Amino acid sequence: MKYASRHYDGITYFRSFFVFIGKFFGVYKEMKKNTEKILKKGYQGTAKLGQAASSIGFVIAVIFGIVLIAGGIALFVVKVPQDPDSPVQEKPEWKQDEIAILKDDESSSYSHGDGRFANQIIRNLAMAIIAEKFDLFIRYQRSQEIEKLGFKLFCGTKKYSKNKVVTEKNYYYILKYNTLHYNIRSRGKSFYQTKQITNDIHNYLKSSKIMDQIVNNNIHKERYKNNNDCFIHIRLGDVADWNPGFAFYYKIISNINFNKLYIATDSPDHSIIAQLRNRFPHLDLYDTNLPDIMLFASTCKHVILSYGSFSAVIGYLSYYSNVYYKKVTNKTAWDFNSGDNNNMFNEKSSKIGKWIEIE
Repeated sequence: MKYASRHYDGITYFRSFFVFIGKFFGVYKEMKKNTEKILKKGYQGTAKLGQAASSIGFVIAVIFGIVLIAGGIALFVVKVPQDPDSPVQEKPEWKQDEIAILKDDESSSYSHGDGRFANQIIRNLAMAIIAEKFDLFIRYQRSQEIEKLGFKLFCGTKKYSKNKVVTEKNYYYILKYNTLHYNIRSRGKSFYQTKQITNDIHNYLKSSKIMDQIVNNNIHKERYKNNNDCFIHIRLGDVADWNPGFAFYYKIISNINFNKLYIATDSPDHSIIAQLRNRFPHLDLYDTNLPDIMLFASTCKHVILSYGSFSAVIGYLSYYSNVYYKKVTNKTAWDFNSGDNNNMFNEKSSKIGKWIEIE
């Protein structure tokens, strides 16, 4: 649990408290003065009511003041759990990465933001497509790790003094220009996973220029079109509730012929993995590093995906594979109702045919 500093809030709190006390005593003095005037005029009953009201008010104010003082002290002494929307929270990891990415160079384009490895791959590729069209000099988050997949993220030569933030909504508005005279900057909370953008990313990765780089640099390249293995990526962890379940994987596996079965997962102790082990005791858990998992998986003849960006990228790199995926619905896609038309799976294909959608 991270904690926010409350020093400034404590000062503000006490300042408000003293303002309250000042206003209260001003009202109290006014009430007392009015009561004395009433007494002089002989209205004893009304005066007594006024005295009683002011006395009760004074007692309430004292009690309330004690509570306020205790609360103010707590703000200085007690560590309060950080509100994720608080302006005093620490910068997210990708904001820290921004410093390293820019390297004191404010006149570059850059790509960085929220999400794990595959989210950053997709974001970087989305930005690279624009950068390549306009020959922009661009820096990328986690570029060294991503380039272990075997291809180079594009970096051009042009820099400008002005910048433009790219979102899913203005992506094609920018891309349609014939010329561009400003840098592009990704939006930290944008993932660029709409159907249209991921179609272009998929086609970009299948272009001969990029595909040849990936295939030729893959340390498992001898496996392309030279095995009868099945690879399953099973995303569970924090999104286990959206996983299609054991029956989905078992149905596909039971209807294909294969030699070896490999599984990559973030939750090896999950019940779905245990069920698959019971049915296929010789399966291998493939657990190396993120780029290698993608590269090895993409060489297998049969590739079965879960939902999410990591599975999607495995599919995009599986040039010579039969690729299976679960039909995207609100039961299997955590961002189904996001309003961003996110769909990284529909109408995709490998070199040997369309991806196979399973109801």
